[in-house]
Amino acid sequence: MRRLLFRALVTLLAIGLNPAGSLEAQTVRGRFALEVPESGEYFIRVERLGYQAMTSLLLQIGVDRDYDLGLVIRPEPIQLDELRVTVRSQEVCAWLTQACFSALATARQAFSSSQ
Repeated sequence: MRRLLFRALVTLLAIGLNPAGSLEAQTVRGRFALEVPESGEYFIRVERLGYQAMTSLLLQIGVDRDYDLGLVIRPEPIQLDELRVTVRSQEVCAWLTQACFSALATARQAFSSSQ
């Protein structure tokens, strides 16, 4: 399933994979805009935390032109070290317990409705 990717970093790269100036853009609603310094051949690189970065094939890009370009990057989960939390307040402990049970009940309900 493909979906739009928000808050990805999109960079215009000249031949040799060097940034073409400081032309970077954040995706907004899955779309991005880059200003090309001059017509020529460029790569477009897309990066986002939790995804494999990808670099497009070499593209011929003109100045003052719009292109509809679909780029796909694949998820790459981030491995985190173990996290331990110690709760010393009875009030906080009770709140966390209730929040966990509520989240579990919601997940069970969502799972059973999808079956």
